[in-house]
Amino acid sequence: MLKNMRWMTLTRALAIVTVAAMSGGTLGAAAQTPMTATQFHNGDFSEGPDPGAFATFKKGSTEIPGWVVTKATVDLIGTYWVAPGNARSIDLDGTPGFGAIAQTFATTPGKRYLVTFLFSGNGDQGPTVKLMRISAAGRYADFHFSITHASAQHHDWLRKSWSFVATRPATTLQFASLDTTGGLCGPVVARISVTQK
Repeated sequence: MLKNMRWMTLTRALAIVTVAAMSGGTLGAAAQTPMTATQFHNGDFSEGPDPGAFATFKKGSTEIPGWVVTKATVDLIGTYWVAPGNARSIDLDGTPGFGAIAQTFATTPGKRYLVTFLFSGNGDQGPTVKLMRISAAGRYADFHFSITHASAQHHDWLRKSWSFVATRPATTLQFASLDTTGGLCGPVVARISVTQK
């Protein structure tokens, strides 16, 4: 029993350290509050088919485990560029279309959840400013990324975070392009994680 308790304590401590490291030190006081993992998974898009350079998935596709394409098309990026940590990423403007992806996972009503992710933009083509909306539990936040100094092979990855309070036992988290021009090269997300605060 004592051995099991020590193991559980060590596991929790490692989880907290991992969350703090992924936050890039932007959590402030929240980093000192224990957080627990959720059933959210495949935030680095490592599971699923090998996209080669990239692969396009249409609305309704569930080929990326844990995720469903909810609008138009998205591109799963493989070797076309490499996200930090050798992760895959998603260009929310597919080939073509202003797309979106979503994942539904178990939540506890009344509890706050922290979403962290890496955000960038495909610099191959315009628009110069890529627009994206993240939403869950009836709330949303909009993000923008300028590709003025970017290209397909050079990305500035910004670490972003957003939180929501769950209202139901299951919550759908969506990342959607808000671009209205172009339609081939859009906002890009990678290394998404969700933790309960």
